[in-house]
Amino acid sequence: MFGMTKMQFLKRSAKCMDETGGLLLLLKEVIDKEFQGKISKSEASKKLDIIRKEIESLFEEFEKLNPPSECNSLKRNILNILINMQEIVVTNYESLSSAKEDLKEQSQDKLNESREKLERFRKDFHDLTKRVNILLLEKKKGKA
Repeated sequence: MFGMTKMQFLKRSAKCMDETGGLLLLLKEVIDKEFQGKISKSEASKKLDIIRKEIESLFEEFEKLNPPSECNSLKRNILNILINMQEIVVTNYESLSSAKEDLKEQSQDKLNESREKLERFRKDFHDLTKRVNILLLEKKKGKA
């Protein structure tokens, strides 16, 4: 894609963060249900697969963007957020794999790890979302 304006990039960034937020809620729901024993391993695996594919799609779409050079660090931060989210999904998959192999302790450790990573991720995600929204708002005010 050819270069884009800062406003175009910020709008796309906000859209990406919004879609990532929806995936975050789905991922949190799956992990919470796993902790509560309210979801089967196969159902959790199916939902994680859907989330994983959506994250990959968002990443590929966002990676193609060509923002102004002043926005390169923001682009890297958003791509890093998507990578971190993917790592949580992988850790959760490892928990499910361990459960299938009847390694209950290892499975629980991986599930705990994915939950801890998710909590750290949520803070980073919300901070970055807030930053994108502030930049977008400032840019819109500058146009008015």
